Amino acid sequence: MFGLWICWHGIGSGLMALSMRRWPAAVLLSPLVAVAVSVTSFASLCLSVTPESLHDILGAPVWTQSGWQVAQTLPPAAQQAIALHPRLADYVEMGGRYIGIYAPIPILVSLAVILLGNYVSYGRRAPGGLLLLGISIGMLWLCKLIVVDHAVTSNVVELIAKRSAFGIPAMAWLYVALFVLALGAALTWGCMIGLLSPLLALFLSVLLFPVGLLAATQGLEMAVEKYGHRFSALQFLLAGDRAGDWSVAATIAAWAGIQIVFCLLLAPGLRLTIPGWRPAAGAAGPPGQGSFGVPAA
Repeated sequence: MFGLWICWHGIGSGLMALSMRRWPAAVLLSPLVAVAVSVTSFASLCLSVTPESLHDILGAPVWTQSGWQVAQTLPPAAQQAIALHPRLADYVEMGGRYIGIYAPIPILVSLAVILLGNYVSYGRRAPGGLLLLGISIGMLWLCKLIVVDHAVTSNVVELIAKRSAFGIPAMAWLYVALFVLALGAALTWGCMIGLLSPLLALFLSVLLFPVGLLAATQGLEMAVEKYGHRFSALQFLLAGDRAGDWSVAATIAAWAGIQIVFCLLLAPGLRLTIPGWRPAAGAAGPPGQGSFGVPAA
């Protein structure tokens, strides 16, 4: 089941992009699709790891704890349901947190795939980009409320920068970093289906590399105290050895590895669910030569 969880990163994102591509009105239902994709991922993860491992990532459930004050404000029916089915309530609670952490992946990957495919096909006449972008930003904001504003564990929050450059919220920087990774996966997918030439996809991926690294650095805390050592949050997430300070070269190499693995992990699933890209008839006039000089697929 853990293999399914790994593969679902690309397949789920591809299904979300495919649904919005085939039925433009489905963009309005994309929050429900993102939840469905995330719940499927959560189910496969629950069948693959122990509850203790889930607690390390998501925090221990609090709904069923007698000392949780918020429980007193819930409707009586909800309180009764929690009392009758505490184990189910625990998984529902953890599932909600998991959606907040995981959903940005299919949201941003599907956004990157649709924007790339439409831009190559239509150029600046690409349809529906602003609506999709606006809904995606709204969904990311909801995820941020779950992960940061209503967090019950400091495992994730303590890694997020308290102050970031230019007054931009740290979570915005982190979502930019994730979107850059998503663009890399979309470029790899575009190369696999013949939408882009391999050299062009590689060139654009190299250009994206410093942007993603900069965004991740700005969004993560520069100094974290853990295990009796002091290191950056980026080192904590990427390094196996957390005993000493990392060099700049090691940080660059680790982020390059993350970008490569992310692309190779998601692109096959995207290729499986979206084996080709044809412009939607009548969406923005007759399709033609894309802005990258590649004919519309």
